[in-house]
Amino acid sequence: MTKELQLSQVHKPHANEYLCLSIANLGRLDVEESVSLTIGLMINDQVRRQIRFLNDSKLPSRIVHTTCEQCSILDCEARAATPKVLEQQNQIQRVQEGAAALEK
Repeated sequence: MTKELQLSQVHKPHANEYLCLSIANLGRLDVEESVSLTIGLMINDQVRRQIRFLNDSKLPSRIVHTTCEQCSILDCEARAATPKVLEQQNQIQRVQEGAAALEK
C-alpha cells in the first residue's frame, strides 16, 4: 500500500490549493485491479489556522490540473494521457479563425 500527503496547487485559471491524502493499493495478480483514493481539503484561512503543518517545507507541493485530457501543463512529469480535450479545443479555435479570415 502506498500513502502520500501533498499540497496540490491547481493550474490556472483555477487558483485553488488543496491538501491531498492519497492511498493506493496495487492489485496482487493484475495491475488492472489496483485501486486508489484521494481525499482533498480545500485550503482556506480557517484550514490554515487549524492545520499548522501546511507551511512545513518538508510537505511536497505540486501544480496539478483536473485531468490529463484537459491539462495545459506541457512539461508534466505525471502525464498519463494525451491532452485530448485541449487539442480538440485548439483545433476548433483554428477552424474558427480560418473561417473568420475567409469572411474578410
